[in-house]
Amino acid sequence: HRFYSPLQRDVYAPDFVFRGGVVGPLARFDYFDTMERLGVYKAFKLDHNSFAFSVDPVDPWSVRFYVRNTGKHVEPWQPWGALPPIPLKPTPGKDVVKGPVEAAMITFVPGDREGELKVKFFTTGNVVKFGYEGYEFNTNGLGAVLGLFHAIGIGDVGNLALNSNVRAISNIAASNFDFLKIPKTKSENAPAWWQQG
Repeated sequence: HRFYSPLQRDVYAPDFVFRGGVVGPLARFDYFDTMERLGVYKAFKLDHNSFAFSVDPVDPWSVRFYVRNTGKHVEPWQPWGALPPIPLKPTPGKDVVKGPVEAAMITFVPGDREGELKVKFFTTGNVVKFGYEGYEFNTNGLGAVLGLFHAIGIGDVGNLALNSNVRAISNIAASNFDFLKIPKTKSENAPAWWQQG
C-alpha cells in the first residue's frame, strides 16, 4: 500500500477500487495518482501496526483486519497539490502520529498466473469509535490522511476534506487542471462492479 512505501502497481487488479471512510471510490488509475500526489510515504515514517487478520466467512476472497498508524513526520509534505507551494515541514512537538484503530479490508481475485492473487478492493480509514481506554491518539479521531493533518497540528486543513462541497470542487479542479497536482477524492467512473457509493 502506497501510504507506507512505494506502490507495487502490479499487485492491483485492472478493476481495482479503493474506498476510505471519507475518500472514494477511487478507481485504479485515480488511486495510484492520488497516492503519488499525497506522498505520505515520502514525508512520514509510519507503521501500520496491523492486527487481527480474519478471512471473511461470507466472502473467502476478503480479509478483514485493523490498523493503528503510529510514526513520525520526517520530511516536508505538500498534500494539497502544487499551489500554494508551501510544504509542511516537520515541527518538533508536532511530528508524532498516534492514530486510532481503523477497520480495513482487502478483497483478492485470481491473477493471470497460477497461484497469483490481485487486489480488487481495499478499504481503510474506517475508524473504530469506541474502546480506547488507556490509549491516547492525536488525530482528532480521524484515520488515514485526514488524521495526519491533526497529528501535525493543522487539523483545520484536514477538516476541509470532511465537507462534501469542498471535495466536489477539489475533484473538479483535479480533473480539469492537472498542473495543480491536486489529489482526487472520488473517481468519476468507478468500475461497473462497484455499487456502494
